[in-house]
Amino acid sequence: MSYKKILMDWKLHLTILVCCMISDRIGTITIPITEVISVSLLPLLYSMVLVTIIYLIKPIKWVGIAQTDTADTMLSMTCLVLMAKLGCNVGTSVETLVDASLPVVLSNAGDAFTCIIAMPIALILGMKRQAVGMTFACSREGGIAVIENKYGRNEEFQGVMAMYVVGTVFGTIIVGMLASICSTTGIFHVYSVAIAVGIGSAAMSTAGIGTLIELFPEMANEISALAVASNLISSAIAVYANVFVGLPLTEFMYKKLYPILHRGKDDEKTA
Repeated sequence: MSYKKILMDWKLHLTILVCCMISDRIGTITIPITEVISVSLLPLLYSMVLVTIIYLIKPIKWVGIAQTDTADTMLSMTCLVLMAKLGCNVGTSVETLVDASLPVVLSNAGDAFTCIIAMPIALILGMKRQAVGMTFACSREGGIAVIENKYGRNEEFQGVMAMYVVGTVFGTIIVGMLASICSTTGIFHVYSVAIAVGIGSAAMSTAGIGTLIELFPEMANEISALAVASNLISSAIAVYANVFVGLPLTEFMYKKLYPILHRGKDDEKTA
């Protein structure tokens, strides 16, 4: 997309700025669930809700489907800047990273086995070949590349893209809430939660980092370092884990479970 077109959407940028200002004004809201568990609602959540309402309900006429390309480009650009800023914290916490190197790598092993839980649910809900793209990984950029290269832009690609969109919109909310809950239970160390939020998604990782730093500001550098390192490692090894483990396992489960769990009456030619 050309910079000229991006600048032409100045009404969109102004709308986003107003939403951010409103969200920042609201501030962080902490909701206690039990004596040791609480959920922190950050301004990021409010801004996402506001722009979602604007896009879906359309109270503002100049924000519609034509602005999605601009918004997508701007999101990628701002995430790059943000991740670069967070990456600067890695240098100050090298010792912490070295001590946690093995857990950081092992924390990404689960990305290849998401289909074990997700595939049966997808088939019960009536999905067909879309289930392969939806369930074989966390459906980020690396997963999209693997699916498109393997199947082209067919049903599997539709599935992974659907999950990519859902993950971008709702995944940040869920990761932020889980980071808040897990870090306040006393069961998990905050460093473990920081490693866990680095799942290979800039938006989701940022939401988790923001929540943890809000709760533990004295550990901000260590949290950022661990989460960013985990996120980078996730992005690097996810493709190999998906190609050699995740996708073959997903295909195997699909062929075995489809005749048993799918609600439809029609035969699946590709099963």
